[in-house]
Amino acid sequence: MMLVPEGTNATTQEVRARWAYGDMSSNRFGPKYRAHSISKAILDCADNHAVFEDVDKSCWAELDDLLDLARPGEYLHDSLKQWQSFECAYWSKADFATVLAIPAFNKARGRPFPYMDFYNGLPDTGVKQGILGFAEDSDPRVRAFRSPDMPQSQPAVCQLFKGMHLLVDGYLRSIIFMRQAKPDLRFAVWVPVALW
Repeated sequence: MMLVPEGTNATTQEVRARWAYGDMSSNRFGPKYRAHSISKAILDCADNHAVFEDVDKSCWAELDDLLDLARPGEYLHDSLKQWQSFECAYWSKADFATVLAIPAFNKARGRPFPYMDFYNGLPDTGVKQGILGFAEDSDPRVRAFRSPDMPQSQPAVCQLFKGMHLLVDGYLRSIIFMRQAKPDLRFAVWVPVALW
């Protein structure tokens, strides 16, 4: 079940607020947010596992700001501010053959690279652990080994880079989507549509 219908338009503030709110309930990123002062209204929603649609619109600006505070410089989220609005699109597995992955997953070259190279590649981010040098748990390819297949809860987010879609949020969700056997399954993504 997709929570956001295909073709739905959203402001950049809403997209960034959704991203931050989703992060808050994550074991990986939640502590980075909770290290900052957060209003009771947002904490109550997050602690009660409320869906984003239950978060009052008056909280969106705070969530938008929290994204910058909790994850400074990460995942190109700041570059989303150049866009005025986004539209929810549904991607097939074949669509991912035309998508780029962020430079953080391309340590050797430090620039965007094909998503399928990321998906099929070995985890290589973070501090290496153990005698065999496995990448740390923060790499979504490592995390995916311990994550069950589950329905997507929020659309991912993409940016444009040299005319191509660049996935900036939703890597763990995308791996879970890609490995599922259902051929008609689709992956929801916020795609930028209008510049300021």
